[in-house]
Amino acid sequence: MRFARSGDRLAAALTLWLAATAFPAAGQQSAAPGKDVQASLVKVPPEVPANAARYSILLAGNKAGVIAVWKTSDGAGHTFMAFNDRGRGPSVTTRFVLDRAGLPTQIDASGNDYLKAPVEEHFRILKGKASWSNKAEKGDQELRGPAFYVPIDGNFFGEMEAALLAAPGGRLPLLPEGEARIERVLERTAEIGGKKQKVTLYDETGLAFTPSPVWLTEDRRMFANGNDWYAVLPEGAEAAWPALLEAQKAHVSKLGEEVARKVQKKRSGQLLIRRVRLFDSETATVKDGMSVLVSGGRIAAVGPDGSLSPSDTAEVLDLKGRMVLPGLWDMHVHLGDWDDGLLHLAAGVTTVRDLANDIDHLQELRKNFDSGVLAGPHIVMAGFIDGRGPYQGPSKVFADTPEEAKADVARYKSLGYEQIKIYSSV
Repeated sequence: MRFARSGDRLAAALTLWLAATAFPAAGQQSAAPGKDVQASLVKVPPEVPANAARYSILLAGNKAGVIAVWKTSDGAGHTFMAFNDRGRGPSVTTRFVLDRAGLPTQIDASGNDYLKAPVEEHFRILKGKASWSNKAEKGDQELRGPAFYVPIDGNFFGEMEAALLAAPGGRLPLLPEGEARIERVLERTAEIGGKKQKVTLYDETGLAFTPSPVWLTEDRRMFANGNDWYAVLPEGAEAAWPALLEAQKAHVSKLGEEVARKVQKKRSGQLLIRRVRLFDSETATVKDGMSVLVSGGRIAAVGPDGSLSPSDTAEVLDLKGRMVLPGLWDMHVHLGDWDDGLLHLAAGVTTVRDLANDIDHLQELRKNFDSGVLAGPHIVMAGFIDGRGPYQGPSKVFADTPEEAKADVARYKSLGYEQIKIYSSV
């Protein structure tokens, strides 16, 4: 599973409950939640040794879990990963064996997944044949060369990155399918316990629709990965994440801006779309031979072909009988990076209601979508408020008194939010 390696893709595995960050300026939120209150429900099994390397899992900046990494005398690597998200959350122990090239030959993972379903995942390479079983599939494949198995629930922590960096051209075939590639991006300095160390941002491609960013140390070990909602980094280095995230987001947004310039076309004049099959939502019927006139980014008129009066300079788009639908609304989203906007548009979704997100992230995203810097839908913003406690949502906006609730609502309103989402610990 990719939680422990590239938290930016957590959005694909869960229904994201991105929660609001502290309000800007000196006021911020009313009071901080109890220290590590979410992580207090995570139980580390006794087989995790005291000298295991430990990493904090942060949800919206609050410590909610742990990753432990260690080796045993037989040479096997081990990870334990668990976090608490409102009582949900995985707890998985993984044992793996690597060959001399750093590729897995054995994997055994057990525990429970995010929704508490049992986890049993196994992988083996024997006599040139790879076999695997997990909750999604059971398969095998004759190997034609080196390949790295990507588990569904088991967790590596930097092993894939090390293998990619050691592979020719930074590329490796994946099992069951695909290919991954790693590419160096930039360097920054992080601080742990008063000591500074250089860390490098890399992009991994082949694991998702867009590159997955990950931070490695100078000796090419995992240092940190994540996004606004979910982050993993060494215990004691949590304060380093905001600066690393800022540099990471600046890099990621460049790709989004490049894609937006390629896929968007700004029209100063009118656009006549003709010969379409039009779905009329008012009558729930489909009308053939229709035209749509767009002016200034708005639908100016709809009528049968030949009935509209576009300007002499209007651009004409002949759809030759293709279907035209009204823009769809998705009423419950938690927008992540720029590619979420592009995927919504590709599915015909032109407006979304975001029901809990990082405030700064969402406002920046909405500004970039509306201006065309990034390609994405219109956003209706809803603020998120929860109460403090071990089952609190991944948020920095809490209300345990009427006064706190009123202050939170007033601040959301001042920022242009149209609704409030009240969560289960209030």
